[in-house]
Amino acid sequence: MRTINIICNEQVQQYLYEHGAELLGSIVTTLAFIFTFTKMLIDNNKDKKTEEIRNQKTLKMLDLISEKHIENIKNIREKLENAKTGIHIMTGTNDNNPTYQIDLENVDSTNSMHRKKVYNTYSSDIYTVLNSFKIIKENNTEKILEEYKDELTTVLSNQHINLNLDSLNKINNKINTLTSSLNKVKQMDELINIIEISADEEVNDPSYIKPKETKETKKKKKIEKHGMHKKKKKN
Repeated sequence: MRTINIICNEQVQQYLYEHGAELLGSIVTTLAFIFTFTKMLIDNNKDKKTEEIRNQKTLKMLDLISEKHIENIKNIREKLENAKTGIHIMTGTNDNNPTYQIDLENVDSTNSMHRKKVYNTYSSDIYTVLNSFKIIKENNTEKILEEYKDELTTVLSNQHINLNLDSLNKINNKINTLTSSLNKVKQMDELINIIEISADEEVNDPSYIKPKETKETKKKKKIEKHGMHKKKKKN
């Protein structure tokens, strides 16, 4: 048994003598790989933590920028909701035939056909639209939306490298929503004169100028009048 152990030891020593350098190199390579791989994992975790810290810091900065704008937008939205769902009281100038009245004398518009005056209407829908227009204009809604959108766009352009994909998508969605809201506000400005004309026509306002009748309109009215006359005769 002792002889066998001696033989085995001699064989091991001989193997180490012949292949020792190769084996040592293999062990060193394996250890180097394990060290490098472990370091990569640690560095990746550090990078992820650093990226997350940068992302959170950038989002915090965005929150601080957004705070003032969001508060202003909330106030405007509440006023618009009240204008839509609140109780509308008919007053007007004629006690026998009261109207909804809205004062736009001090309300400016980019629409050159907008007339700054007091409007009367029998329609609560027309009143709501005119009142909403007044709220939007008096609260500088377009400017607030524009400034908020510009600030978000600037931050996105300068800080996009510090934001993760989810945060980038959320900010892009905010910018798209602001763009859509701005377009609606501008569209309302462009079309407000049509609502104003409808209100004046409805109450037969003295300032309302009726469009001149065309030949076709006169002919149509004549036919309608003739038809009503024939009906009366039959009855």
